[in-house]
Amino acid sequence: MNRPSRKKDKAPNSNLRAKVQHLTRALRPIKAPRLTKVQHQTRALHLTKAARARATVARVTRAAVLREVALLGEAHRVATHLVVEQATARTPQIKLQTLG
Repeated sequence: MNRPSRKKDKAPNSNLRAKVQHLTRALRPIKAPRLTKVQHQTRALHLTKAARARATVARVTRAAVLREVALLGEAHRVATHLVVEQATARTPQIKLQTLG
């Protein structure tokens, strides 16, 4: 079942046009394979789930950061209050506000 070897006595530029076409086709950007309807739906679902998860994480993180900032602010206020009280040589009266 061996194929006979191709003859190499052809002119070198006889197939130049086909070669150029082939090379220019190779230079074009590769198009992504087309998705079926179900694949599109699955992709959309996965993207939605991922976005929702990211939003949840961002929300929780934001709440935690705000809580930390509020606590730091409160601690800073208390410390400043103590320093002021000590500087004026009065008995310190610390009032902690409940964080809402």
